[in-house]
Amino acid sequence: MGPASTPQTDAIVVYLKEVAESVVRHTLRGTSPVALVKPVLSELNRLDPLLFEEPARPKFLMVKAEFERLKTGLPATGNRFAKAFSDLNEILSEYKPLGARGDQEKTMLDARTIRTIIVHGHDERNLLALKDLLVSKLKMSEPLIMSQQMIPGASLPEKFEQLASEVDFALALLTPDDVGRSAMSPDLQPRPRQNTLVEIGWFWGRLGRGRILLLVKKELELPSDLQGVEYHRFEAKVEEVTEKIRDFYAADHRLAKLH
Repeated sequence: MGPASTPQTDAIVVYLKEVAESVVRHTLRGTSPVALVKPVLSELNRLDPLLFEEPARPKFLMVKAEFERLKTGLPATGNRFAKAFSDLNEILSEYKPLGARGDQEKTMLDARTIRTIIVHGHDERNLLALKDLLVSKLKMSEPLIMSQQMIPGASLPEKFEQLASEVDFALALLTPDDVGRSAMSPDLQPRPRQNTLVEIGWFWGRLGRGRILLLVKKELELPSDLQGVEYHRFEAKVEEVTEKIRDFYAADHRLAKLH
């Protein structure tokens, strides 16, 4: 019996199908198929071939090998790229998502293998405290820090695509770094750094609403579009919401019990 699909693998397949279909249907905007090869291959490497039943498994490995070849930068025609994405789209139709497979065993995830990225503003103290909280108290793997991730030669969308392919959850540390007001109000209100809002939207779209947690310092003005995303406020120190963070991860029924 092969491994059961998980919410993570389901999300990966959904993303890959969206990318492949956009190339096949010529609806891709703003990014060339060539630029998508690396992030697609990164996602393919996260999928266990055993998730695909015979005879789809050898086909999956052949598609993956073709993207490996395309990644090397060898001369390739547009038709070759198109065929690679077409084959990818076809093979993904053989994947059976959680709830559709005959083997309904639940694969528990070890907290030490869960990958989290922290989106943040200028509050260095709480950023370091949040990182320490995840590693020391919750016994999770060291999180990625958004500002520390340098990907030479990658555009901003490409950077987001690659980072999103490497993580399972995103925590957004929203602190009063800016001020602003609407045209209808005379009063300035504390706001989070604007870039963090863009980053939240990106990871929300990639990981899903249930895998994003907002940690909000004091009374910040937040966009109404963020309503529905889980958030918790703290007054001064992010440690005030430790149990809320623990509960956020524990809500994923496939995550082994946290310390």
